[in-house]
Amino acid sequence: MEKIDNIVVHLGHAKTGTTTIQNNLFKNKETIISKYKCLYPGDEPNHYHLQTAFSTTPADLVQVQRRGVSNHVDAAAIGRDFLEGFLDEIREYSPQRAIISSEYFASMKHEELIKMDEFLSSISDNVRYVLYLRDPWSGSTSSIQQEVMTGRVKGSTNFYYAGNIGVARHFHEIFDERLEIYPYVSSGAERTDSYSHFLRLVDIDQADVISSSTKDNMAVDYITACILSELNLIDSPISENGAYEVGPARDAVRSALIGASSGKRYFPSNRAINAISAGAAADLDWLSSCRPDIHRVFLDVLENADHSEGITGIGIEEVSSAEATHQLYVVCKQLAETVAWVRRKQPPQSKDVGQGHSSSESAWRGISIRLSYLLHQGLGQLPIATDQFRRRFARAAERRRMDF
Repeated sequence: MEKIDNIVVHLGHAKTGTTTIQNNLFKNKETIISKYKCLYPGDEPNHYHLQTAFSTTPADLVQVQRRGVSNHVDAAAIGRDFLEGFLDEIREYSPQRAIISSEYFASMKHEELIKMDEFLSSISDNVRYVLYLRDPWSGSTSSIQQEVMTGRVKGSTNFYYAGNIGVARHFHEIFDERLEIYPYVSSGAERTDSYSHFLRLVDIDQADVISSSTKDNMAVDYITACILSELNLIDSPISENGAYEVGPARDAVRSALIGASSGKRYFPSNRAINAISAGAAADLDWLSSCRPDIHRVFLDVLENADHSEGITGIGIEEVSSAEATHQLYVVCKQLAETVAWVRRKQPPQSKDVGQGHSSSESAWRGISIRLSYLLHQGLGQLPIATDQFRRRFARAAERRRMDF
C-alpha cells in the first residue's frame, strides 16, 4: 500500500468545539472523499478506538465499557478492528490525505502515543497534530462540569485546575514541532470558531460541508450541574473500581436535566481563579516560555471576564429552592412520561433513554424500575426538592395515572 500525502490528527481538546468538528466531518465524509480526496475514516464521528488500539489496558477505557465489553481480549479486538477498517478504507478510496479526530488521545500514555504515531507514520510521512487549547480558568470549570455529567464528581466541590495546559505539554514532549497549538476563546468578541478554523487548516471549503443545525455537546447550566453532582452521590454511573456502568435510566435523567436547563451560566469567582492559577502555575510558566502569544491571549481573557457573579464551586447548597423547583418539576414530568411509555411497552424516543441500549422488554422493565428509583430516592429527596415541588409532581402523576 502506497503512503498518502498527509494525515491531520485533531487532538481536541475537550470543550473546544471538538464534537461539532467530528459530527460535521463524519456526516459529510462522502463529499470530503469525492471532492477533496480526503478520508475521514471509521463508522463513528469520534476516532476514540484509535486510542483503544494502542492502549495497554483497553478494557478500562470508557468507550469500550459503553459497548458492554469488560475483558482485555475482546477490548483489544475492537482496537484491531478499527485499524483494519482504516487501512481497508485507504485501499478502497486511495485518498491523498486523511483526518483523524478524538479528544480521548489526551488520556493516552507516553508509550501509547508513540506507538500511535509510528502507526500513522507508516501510512504517511507527513503527520500533523492540531490542538485547540482553552485558558485554565474557563477550561477547568468546563472540565469539572463535564466530570459532573459523567459521574466522576460527586456532591460539593470547589473549582480546581483540571490540567488542560498540561495536556499540551504532554503532546509537545512527543510530537514537538509537529504539534500546532491554537488558542480557544469560549466567549466574548474574540470567541473562537474552531470548526471554521479547522476546515481552513485542512483546506476544505466550509460551503461544501453541510453543518448540523443543532449545537453539539451542549454545556450544562449551573443549576443542572449542582443537581447532577448531588445525584451522583445517590446513583453514580462509576463503579467502586472506577469502571463506567452503562445505564439508560441514568442517561434519561441527565438528558432531561439538560433539556430543562434554566440557562444560568457562570464564571469562577476571584477565589476560584486564584486556586486554579496556583494549580496551573507550572503549566502557565511553560506556556509563557513555549507559546507566549497564547499565554497573552489567556491573560487577556481573564482580564476581560466579569467576576461580579463568580462562583467558587459546585454544590447543591449554592442553589435556592426557588431556582431549582421549576427545573425539577419539568424533569420529573418528562421522566414520568418516559416510564409510562415503557410500561405501555411503547419504545421511548432515543433522546429520552440514551443511545445504544437494549430495547428488549426485560431491559425496558429494568429502565422503568431504575427511573422510578431515581425519581423518588434521587431527585425527590434532594435538599432543594421543596414540598411545593413534591405536591406539584404528585398531582401531575395522579392526573396521568402514573403508579410509582
